Amino acid sequence: MFDTPSIINCYKPATRNIANGGGCMKLYSSAFWLVCKACMTLLLVGLGLTACGGAPEYLNLSIEADLEANNNAPVGVAVLVVYNEDIFKEIRKMTANEWFQESEQRKRDNPDRKDFELYEWELMPGQKVSNRRMHLQGRKAQGIVFADYFNNPYAVSPDDKESPHRFSFTVKENHILIYLGKDELAVKKLD
Repeated sequence: MFDTPSIINCYKPATRNIANGGGCMKLYSSAFWLVCKACMTLLLVGLGLTACGGAPEYLNLSIEADLEANNNAPVGVAVLVVYNEDIFKEIRKMTANEWFQESEQRKRDNPDRKDFELYEWELMPGQKVSNRRMHLQGRKAQGIVFADYFNNPYAVSPDDKESPHRFSFTVKENHILIYLGKDELAVKKLD
């Protein structure tokens, strides 16, 4: 807005009359403007935004497991925040079973967390994880949740296909709830 001049030219001194008896008002030095910019950046980061693009710096999530989830057995949960679009497209095609079989190698292939961030839990039926803050990189990203349910042992029809137990979500959401139902998961935005 300003080229940080040291003095504003006063074209209408009467309208710029200040407590010292009128005249021109001296602007603060360029160091003052740098401090102002730094404070604004910190404020935006504190709100979960960045000054260049609005990508979130964090994601709050909660997880709830139904009392009868996974035939009353623990459920493994993997939450991925994927920054690389090609890797997102690849991972999005995977079932939960495929993810959990390949996850150790994928973690080794991503030691610096440049392509994705991974958060993992194992919940018992009825267990809750409330409002966990996941710190992100402030870059554009997509989210995927995998839940490690047992396959249905009673499926007899060849038309029955393994459920992917996978759910994509928008990382722009500030707070999400992952609900582990009896035999499938759901993700919804919380306010």
